[in-house]
Amino acid sequence: MILKNLRDKGIKVSDLAKKLGVSRTTIYSYTSGRRFPTKRIAKKLKSAGISLDELLED
Repeated sequence: MILKNLRDKGIKVSDLAKKLGVSRTTIYSYTSGRRFPTKRIAKKLKSAGISLDELLED
């Protein structure tokens, strides 16, 4: 569901990963709850127009 929401906003996982300076696997880990973004990544998410709630929702 989370990844669908990103796609609905026109955001590809690979593009988001590049913007954040992380791998696609890291993005998938965030969305599955296995990892959590650092403050640095959270700030980059905000500047990309994505909230932590949106990325980490169940």
